[in-house]
Amino acid sequence: MAMRTTIFSRLIFMLGGVLLVAACSPEVQDSGSANAQAVAGVALDPYLMNATVYIDTNNNAMLDSWEPRALTDEDGYFSVGRDGTDYCADSASENYKYCLLSFDSPRAIIRVIGGYDSVTEEPFSGELSTRMSEGDGAATNVLSPLTTLMSHMSDTAVNTLASHLGVSADQMGSDYFNYNDSTLDSVRGTLMSAGFQTMKTADVIAAALDNNYDAFGDNSDLPATTIGTVMQSIARQLDGQDNDLSNALSDSVFHQSVLQQSESTVRHNLSDKDVTTPAALDTGLVVQVAAQSGDLGATVGQMFRTTVTESQAAARARAIELAAIKLREDPQDSSADEALVLAQQTGFLNSLENGDVDVKNLASAISDGMDTSDSSAITSMVNDHIITDYLPDDIIGSKLSGTNNPDAKDKGGAVFYFQGGSQGAERGELVLCLRFDSANNDEHDTTGARFTGRWSRLNAYTLILDIKIAGSGQSSMLKSKRLDNNGVRHFVFDYNDDQGEWQSDIDFSPLASGEAVPSDDAGCKLVVPEPQ
Repeated sequence: MAMRTTIFSRLIFMLGGVLLVAACSPEVQDSGSANAQAVAGVALDPYLMNATVYIDTNNNAMLDSWEPRALTDEDGYFSVGRDGTDYCADSASENYKYCLLSFDSPRAIIRVIGGYDSVTEEPFSGELSTRMSEGDGAATNVLSPLTTLMSHMSDTAVNTLASHLGVSADQMGSDYFNYNDSTLDSVRGTLMSAGFQTMKTADVIAAALDNNYDAFGDNSDLPATTIGTVMQSIARQLDGQDNDLSNALSDSVFHQSVLQQSESTVRHNLSDKDVTTPAALDTGLVVQVAAQSGDLGATVGQMFRTTVTESQAAARARAIELAAIKLREDPQDSSADEALVLAQQTGFLNSLENGDVDVKNLASAISDGMDTSDSSAITSMVNDHIITDYLPDDIIGSKLSGTNNPDAKDKGGAVFYFQGGSQGAERGELVLCLRFDSANNDEHDTTGARFTGRWSRLNAYTLILDIKIAGSGQSSMLKSKRLDNNGVRHFVFDYNDDQGEWQSDIDFSPLASGEAVPSDDAGCKLVVPEPQ
């Protein structure tokens, strides 16, 4: 099965023109306009960091060059931080990238794409939306899987949905991951369960569509993914019907109907854009995807039946993501069944309360036919995937040079230069030299390109990177995986929804005496390593 757009093809796709017209990046919003008003909010599934939040003024589910946009901070907030920090107060501040301004767009749709789940540190491949709150200067716009559903439904349908869940419509639109809000204690588990069921099952269906209809992500006239179409189809299936959300999302027949409706819409959109339309999904695959989505929804529905603490909720989020990773990559992977079984085991969930678990690699370790009842072996497997090889305490003035996995389809080489700030600083400036060798499109190849941006330390093993591409800030992550016995640093350099493992023989090293950081593409071509 084909995989979603890779890191390099997506990056080069942007260089090819998509972002060359982006004159409205978070750094250059016109804060001086008399009509500009800050729009504050938070994105959660759980909290999404370094995600792009934008005001979809024409409601086409695409980030157009003229539309206001910003990034979410490390807690998922924009315009106003969790602690009340006003990110819009100073346009010269580094924090201004978190400021979202509205220009006379009352009741417009706000959308969130990209970024990272703050609990799993996995890329967020979904899409969140909500209708802009009235009086936005003071209001906090919550964007969650549930508000996304609500944005596609009539008020009557929302009230019916809320009634079935045993909550109010206002509670459906709340920040249910905020454990400081005690008013949600009695319904928090219900809301978490509904949110995870909605987004994760939709994501599995969208992955199957994206893999078949690869114009999404490769064509600038189309959204980057079909996830918005799938969410809209779920809402349509629920709207006007006396459906219980949890039961519906646990039902393979419901998911098959959603997938078929979504595919019909996708094919219509491709035809409307005069894009070549591939053959429809195989009937057997449709049935398989629907069945797996139903199993995932049913499993999630069982995980929040009792009150859970914040750390227990985080563990459940990691367990759910393990199964979702399996199903997104291949819905016919029978080892996803083992992941779903493990997700219901108390001992396994307890082990996932350790925030240093490498979720992506742990998913790969879950195999078809493994003995899920062997608690000792399961605990050992989890312990083997806890990240213990941290980044150096001080990376100011150092560089990291490496290449991606030799088995990768598209080959890459890169040198990261970490600058700025005093010794031991937690953030600073970044210069990235990147080489790209495409397997499919030679015209996009580059022997070296120079990018600038900023880096900040998220934790002991992860850096958040804001890379400027054609004037627009793009979110990325650099995460240490391990140091092997030969001193080779294995790390993930992640861009949007694709993670690729890289390796560096030199690890983080100071610049040699007289060595200069490249100042242009020509300089980068001289230093970037040749992909293996």
